[in-house]
Amino acid sequence: TIRENPGGLMSINHFFSTSKERVVAKMFATSAFTNDVGVLFDILVTSSTDVTAPYADIRKFSQFGDEEEYLFTMGSIFRIISIDHLVEEQIWCVQLRLTNDHDEEV
Repeated sequence: TIRENPGGLMSINHFFSTSKERVVAKMFATSAFTNDVGVLFDILVTSSTDVTAPYADIRKFSQFGDEEEYLFTMGSIFRIISIDHLVEEQIWCVQLRLTNDHDEEV
């Protein structure tokens, strides 16, 4: 569904645990079972984004502080910027931009 909607919106209906460390994120994406598809979400959050669905830096609360973990709340909405297949890693990379309720399509 994501591959068919570049430029579209994607919402999260649960908490979304992420890592600022690309190496850590790739490790989780490539650990998918053989029948699953690994996906790396590359999320852009700009200072100009009027965020209505909060996210938090939870490094100091995490058991693994070096993961640089961020948590996005339920209801977060992202714009799908691009979708690329990373052949070498055998995963898909989906670039997302955090959006807000002021987005015309929301």
